[in-house]
Amino acid sequence: MVNVQMSRKEREDWERKKYIMETAEHLFAQNGFAQTSVADIAKAAEFGVGTLYKYFNDKETLFHSLIEYRMDRFFDKAVKVMESDKEPVVVLKRYFKLYLDFIEEHFDFHKLYFGVVMADAIQGDCWENKYQNINHKKMQFLDSYLKLFQAAIRKKQIVEMDPQLSAVFHDRYVCHVFSHAGGSDFSGKRC
Repeated sequence: MVNVQMSRKEREDWERKKYIMETAEHLFAQNGFAQTSVADIAKAAEFGVGTLYKYFNDKETLFHSLIEYRMDRFFDKAVKVMESDKEPVVVLKRYFKLYLDFIEEHFDFHKLYFGVVMADAIQGDCWENKYQNINHKKMQFLDSYLKLFQAAIRKKQIVEMDPQLSAVFHDRYVCHVFSHAGGSDFSGKRC
């Protein structure tokens, strides 16, 4: 993330790295992970292959960096929305809007996330091991989400139900819907 403490060179490097990730995101979503080479990404980003290797050890590292980059930013925004002092039902509506806006703005990412990352999780490939850097934020987000459901139920703003089950159901439902909305997996097959 860019901050004012970074030197000009550091800011330029960050912008270059971010551009490479965004280019790869589009190619992975369009062609599939397996069918996209580092050379394809370099060509589309208009950089030499060596430049990509300056920032990423390999294609998988690039992919994981992209997932962490997008999810880190989403969780930061989501937690801020969840922890606002508004009525729980208002916060839930704001969160849903944030989520839908994020999907619309980063649809290629969502095709990848739900087609690859969640498919990996379903197949037993542990999220916590691959994405340790953002796991803490995900847990913080889920805790805020659960508390929000509990508060909305207490205030009778939503139908009484098990708040943990409701939060998990919503998260899994969204994953299911988007995993069948044209996502791709590592093999490049359409989901």
